[in-house]
Amino acid sequence: MKKVVDIMRESCHNIHSIIETEMENMTLETILIENINTFRGSRPAGFDLVEYEKGTDPMDGFVLYGFDEIGMMVPPSKAAHAFVSTGL
Repeated sequence: MKKVVDIMRESCHNIHSIIETEMENMTLETILIENINTFRGSRPAGFDLVEYEKGTDPMDGFVLYGFDEIGMMVPPSKAAHAFVSTGL
């Protein structure tokens, strides 16, 4: 009979394998917004509006639910913006 610890290890390994497979199938697409103050348009279908610090990866940023949230997560002087899609 398997011990609880062995069952937990096996379950964690299976979950890790599933996550790795999903990550391999993920296609990341980023559309950088040059200047959020002059941007005209809307969020493209399948993309999230992301606010992040200049010089960092947009994937490390914050998903905003609307343009009215701009400036709430990152100080405006340090903020950059992009539309990001993971393809999932």
